[in-house]
Amino acid sequence: MAAIRDLWRTLMDRSDRVRRVYMSGRRQELEHWNQDQELVAAETALEQGRLDLCCGSAMPLRLQWLEGCAAAGVPAWTLRHLRTLPGTIAAACRTTASYATLRIAVNISQLTAHSACLCLKAYVDALSDRVEDYRSNAADILLLTAPLVSADFLSAASGAAVSAADLARHLQLPATQAHAAALRDSGAISAFQFDFFAGNCLHLASCFLQNETRGAGAGPLPPLVPRLAAALRDSQLPAGVARAVMTCPGLPGQLGRGSAGGGRRTAQAGVPVWHAVKISVRALAMLTRTAVDLHGCKGAVASTASAALGAALARPHVASLRLALLQTLWEQAGGLLPVPDDARLPPEPGVPPGLQLARAAARTAEAVCRLSRGQGLAGAYTAEQRRLMAREESCLSRLLPFSRPRQPRAPEERAHWAEASAWVMAAALEGLEAAEAEQDSPGEAEGMERTGSPGQVGLAATLVEALQEVLSTASELAAAPHSASLAEALAAGLRRSGLAASLDHALRLAFAAADRAAAPGASEQDRRLAEALGGVLSRAGDLKACGLAAACDVGGVALTLAKRASLIARGLEAAAAGVAPTGAVPAFLQGPIESSPACLAAALAGCAALLRGPAGPVAGGGAPEGELEAYFFQAAGRLAAQLGADSAACALTAAGREQPALLVPTRVNSAAALIECLAYASTLCSAPGRLAPSRLLACQPHRLIAPACKLLVDWRPAIGVPKEVEQRGRLRGALSLTALHLAAHPALSARVRRWLVPAGEGEAALGCGASSAAEAPEGADEAGPKAEAAGVEAEQGCLAQAWGEGWRSHDGWRLADGSSFSPPLALLRLAQGGGAGGRGGEAGADAAFRSGAMELLSWAKSVEAGGSPPPPPLPEALVQSTGVASMLEAVFAAAKALLTPLPPPLAAPPEGRALPKLRVCGFPGCNSFGGRSEAGLALRQCGGCRAVRYCGPGCQRAHWREGHRGECGALGEAAGALTRASGDGE
Repeated sequence: MAAIRDLWRTLMDRSDRVRRVYMSGRRQELEHWNQDQELVAAETALEQGRLDLCCGSAMPLRLQWLEGCAAAGVPAWTLRHLRTLPGTIAAACRTTASYATLRIAVNISQLTAHSACLCLKAYVDALSDRVEDYRSNAADILLLTAPLVSADFLSAASGAAVSAADLARHLQLPATQAHAAALRDSGAISAFQFDFFAGNCLHLASCFLQNETRGAGAGPLPPLVPRLAAALRDSQLPAGVARAVMTCPGLPGQLGRGSAGGGRRTAQAGVPVWHAVKISVRALAMLTRTAVDLHGCKGAVASTASAALGAALARPHVASLRLALLQTLWEQAGGLLPVPDDARLPPEPGVPPGLQLARAAARTAEAVCRLSRGQGLAGAYTAEQRRLMAREESCLSRLLPFSRPRQPRAPEERAHWAEASAWVMAAALEGLEAAEAEQDSPGEAEGMERTGSPGQVGLAATLVEALQEVLSTASELAAAPHSASLAEALAAGLRRSGLAASLDHALRLAFAAADRAAAPGASEQDRRLAEALGGVLSRAGDLKACGLAAACDVGGVALTLAKRASLIARGLEAAAAGVAPTGAVPAFLQGPIESSPACLAAALAGCAALLRGPAGPVAGGGAPEGELEAYFFQAAGRLAAQLGADSAACALTAAGREQPALLVPTRVNSAAALIECLAYASTLCSAPGRLAPSRLLACQPHRLIAPACKLLVDWRPAIGVPKEVEQRGRLRGALSLTALHLAAHPALSARVRRWLVPAGEGEAALGCGASSAAEAPEGADEAGPKAEAAGVEAEQGCLAQAWGEGWRSHDGWRLADGSSFSPPLALLRLAQGGGAGGRGGEAGADAAFRSGAMELLSWAKSVEAGGSPPPPPLPEALVQSTGVASMLEAVFAAAKALLTPLPPPLAAPPEGRALPKLRVCGFPGCNSFGGRSEAGLALRQCGGCRAVRYCGPGCQRAHWREGHRGECGALGEAAGALTRASGDGE
């Protein structure tokens, strides 16, 4: 330690001699300080000593170096010279100052800056790269560095930096240039050196403040935190650093206002960022993060420290620097400084600060997103910079609104914050996509982890957080009264930011990550990334509640969700067909909750409501003739049916009783999806044209009705979770109305009657549309009458038990006289011969069934419209209540209805399943979710039918083996007919 002390004292003595020479004005003795050989030799010896002790050494040796610096009085010596500098510069900046006075000020400024940087370098270099040793040596480190983060030292550093910047500005003035032009560059260099010194001082203090704050955790804050926060406020160091950065000539981010720099440099590829700006901005950003951390802490100490930091960051010069950096980013894609809730931008006349901040966040997020796409800077922002987003800690989360604002946000502010969040989503997706491309590219280092790096997981978390901000903000605006112009502004901002495309891309990344995490041999990194992205699906279910129909073309999202629904439904159907071990957890209860089939069902329900729209199904996603809706509701119905049946039956098992946390949302969400699919089926019943009945049968309406009835049986008790009680009421309404629509349909009525008549109680009729070509099972030409008869036999009575049990406990609709009437039970009795009177055989029974169904439907529509019509004039046998079964019989009947498998699928006509214009892989088991959307995959049509597409040979071969071989010709004919009818072709 003595050797270090002696080295420092030698250097300080020689530096003071040089300073005295400068102050005396004896210019001829020494032109520049670095020409003094003794001073250069002393500095060289000191640097060698530092390298010997600090370079690659353990912390104890580094602490010895710091002890030697303290023993020599380095901080006090530096502080003394920093304090004298402002007076020297102030004398030189007078209009009457001579050239000699200016020369002395420049020389002293350069020497003081160099000495101060030496002092700070001695401390900073000793502590660099030893973050892991900070906690174990915090007491010694804080003791030895205390003079550098004291209020006096920080104030002196701020004052010196501001004075040097003032000197540089003074030397740029035309009046000064007339007699001191030779000093201009020297003054600028001196100002830059002090900017660098003050920025490093601020960075050191910021590091200590952040480490001490985060190290406290949930416990009390160390005394250093409020003391250092107050020192930063009182010293005005953040403002001094900002002012120095803004007034140093030629710096990127300088606006040219109030400075002599003359504007910005032209953005070019490979132009380096000045280190002083980088250090200063990083320090300010660290302070903002610490202010946010302190804002979330409890207690008077945290409140005091948070207020002190807020005051330090709210200085006008800090705000000006923040705006300069943001404008540089907007215009030239330069540096980025996160904007905290504690600070503000320079006031904009007539604009509230909150609105100004929200607008700046939206513009900044858009700029960052465009940079991440390689736009701007004439391509200078290369793929390497974009990949850094996935490798390093991302700043994107700083562009999201602060979760605990001190002032409520106005509706206008929330609209801009929603747009900013949508841009953050897009930028995070670009980073994740770049990481995927980097890992998939050849030539990467061996052993590189496939997924789940800290940068990727952080981007995934930011993506989910941004999506949540968009949805929650949209929900708040939808629930509150506001003008139509604000709603349109929100929709326009979200359309401009590509929210729908981002959500589609995010869902595909989440599905791909979930599949990798579930595969054998998945790494912990795979699971971490899948867990981070799991929130995308759970939040996608909130689309309907957010009122984003005007802002989102959900075609791509619907396609991705439907494709996933087909894949998951296949797995659930396979699990239901197998024999599960006793006590095994059902397939739909396995895996993380946020990526469960229940969350997928909720997302399907929310998307279906947007897809159908207020006026019924609409074409979207570039698929004419409603092909997108047809594909979506066929897939959604397939998943909702199996999920609803499984969740209803699970109530009888021990696994269901042990996992109510997942079983309840599964029932609620599957019911929500069933309600939407039933509503779509009702709409198709009223749709004109020959295609609608075929599309309706392709939706497998009997398999939608069966699980809906099972859920009503499971929800038979009047008590339950409020959300389940509400969903039960909605399901009853949708189910009864859809069944009445189907029963009244001229082409489907006889078929519906067949579903409701138990096997053996009547000869199934194929009249009244049931024997039409549209309903003939596929492959009839090959299988002949036997296959057709087998299909009819399988349909016979497939809904009789579930329908009766589902409605048995419902006391019907209350009439004006206080009595009740149940159209669903009346429909059941009507199907089973309650109104035919035995006249006309099966044809007469079919006619009576349809006639009665039409009357029931007309009555139900009137009730739904708010009327109170009397019951239709039906025979007494149809409206009388059934006899009351014993409790034991009721329990056994309900259990049998719950455990009965879903009815087999109908042989839907080819024209109902042919979707020649839709761009989606036609294999229901396709698990390829690469690309930003389904349309982004390299899809190729089947060469035989040209009615389906495949993403690759594997899917095509698998689909061929699973049944496309037998239907390819029929689908081709149906697709050709559809193409001719639409007047288009490919």
